[in-house]
Amino acid sequence: MRFSSDTTITAAVDAETPVAFEYGYSIPGARGYSLKFSLPRVFLPKPKQEIRGPGGIQASYDWRAARDATAGHLLRVALINDKAGY
Repeated sequence: MRFSSDTTITAAVDAETPVAFEYGYSIPGARGYSLKFSLPRVFLPKPKQEIRGPGGIQASYDWRAARDATAGHLLRVALINDKAGY
């Protein structure tokens, strides 16, 4: 996770409220193949911040996901490839 001038993540950590995470992988030039993970309810503990070099502040989060009653799942995975179904 990279920090910018946006304080959304730090505000959620301070308020101890869950955030939605989405991350994934793709293969450049491979007809849009991708694998995406969506977590609608993730809790982030307060990190221990390290300062390394001129790049800024780095923080590691040991996050935990919880089932979201509205979404009906804890984790959703989407695989996009050339198969119509399994």
